[in-house]
Amino acid sequence: MFSVIKRWWHTVVHWFKPNGAGVHQPTPTPAPAPAVAPAQPGLNRNARRRLDAMRRKYERNRLKHDVWVQPGGPVPVHYPHATPAPTPVPQTELPPPPARPLDDNERLIVDEWMEGDGKEKVLYEENEFWGTFNFRDTILSQLERYWVYIERMRKYDPDAYAFYKKLGATLLPYAATHTNMKHKPLRKITGEQLEEYKKEITLTPWWREHWPAFGCVCQGINPHDEAAERTVWKGHMWTPKFLYITRYQKAPWSVQPVRGGKFYLMTVWFDRPDHPKSKHTKWGVPQTFPIWCSDDGKVIRALKTRETSNGQIRAEHDWRIPHTYTEWAKQWGLTAQLHLTHMFCCATEEIERSYYAMCRVAVTKGEATAVFGIEPQRVPYFFRDRDVTLTAEGRKQRVFHSVRPHMRNGVAVPLQFRGLKSFDWAGYHVDITVPGLDHFILGEVNVAAISMPPRYMRKRKGYLREAEFANYLKEKLKVGFGAYHR
Repeated sequence: MFSVIKRWWHTVVHWFKPNGAGVHQPTPTPAPAPAVAPAQPGLNRNARRRLDAMRRKYERNRLKHDVWVQPGGPVPVHYPHATPAPTPVPQTELPPPPARPLDDNERLIVDEWMEGDGKEKVLYEENEFWGTFNFRDTILSQLERYWVYIERMRKYDPDAYAFYKKLGATLLPYAATHTNMKHKPLRKITGEQLEEYKKEITLTPWWREHWPAFGCVCQGINPHDEAAERTVWKGHMWTPKFLYITRYQKAPWSVQPVRGGKFYLMTVWFDRPDHPKSKHTKWGVPQTFPIWCSDDGKVIRALKTRETSNGQIRAEHDWRIPHTYTEWAKQWGLTAQLHLTHMFCCATEEIERSYYAMCRVAVTKGEATAVFGIEPQRVPYFFRDRDVTLTAEGRKQRVFHSVRPHMRNGVAVPLQFRGLKSFDWAGYHVDITVPGLDHFILGEVNVAAISMPPRYMRKRKGYLREAEFANYLKEKLKVGFGAYHR
């Protein structure tokens, strides 16, 4: 009863309000108070300046290791511009700079360029550890060695050679392959380290969703690892030069039969710069082993085979993991099963990370191609010494770059990419694309291969050899198949 009288009283009072106009209006429900984000610690101006100064210092130290070449091409026309005098602005009109919140991404990653060199420390960007190039200090030396090793693949794995010669294997920064770390002597993995080792035998959600059909990353293709093979290991141990995988519809007849799941062949390509060349051996030692994954990707197993290391076939029921892999795993105190599956998972992780960069840079020399990833804001710095390409007015064309979102005449302009995407640099030809925008993403190609003797390939139509499939994919990339269209 009291609530009814109270509601009637508020209604009568509302009639006599100036804005009531004698009409009953229900009391509006108050809007909920906006959620206030918790205050973040900020940096004052002096702290920001100190942080920026430290970043510039370590970045200059890193840039000292860059190697540059003399640009080729015509000389651009110079157009002098009159620089207007700046208009003085009273200090009283300048608003105080807002306090910038402390962002974890702005924390500096600083370390030696080569571990143990005793020299000044340099700057590292976080995405370098995931396979994206930010500095060009090692790229030219890696490219110089890449052409040597990719050509050596022709002898013992001609199909892989024909495929990655066209599409290119992916080069990685030193930080991603731990090349800048000291080469420590072999030691057995035990205790907590062994438990962590076992936890790393897993596939990422992205891999279990797409099940890529192929992938190849480079490891020891650089002068630093080559020098360690000569001095530290004295020729007794080699660094893998390529890690590549191929997915098949079903296991070949010489591999332990399995039902369901996904079947991969993984190859670890060993080579060294002074590997002897003779009549019976021509560089390169490929180690290929089969891996089976369950459909959900939670079970990973190295399969047994009947094929011996010299290509012979054992008895019909003599299935085993080759003795070579068992001896290889013993160096680390591991079983062959544990060692091979862990190596496969590490390779899949590196292959996946090679697709993280926004830009795909394809470098071509003759018929061979190499690939590496880079972010668009680093492209102008990275290819500053490219060969000159002129515009119609005789100016030097700007290289590929990103244009930030901005307002133009009151209209919002989204993020855009502009500039030269194809040019010559350091004696190579370079093509820059944005996967997903300019063409499809290679990592999402999941067409499994079929193991078939060559004599059957000639009789069946509709099948492509690896070289033909690589040409097909490269042509699709060139025409922009799968590109994003608004």
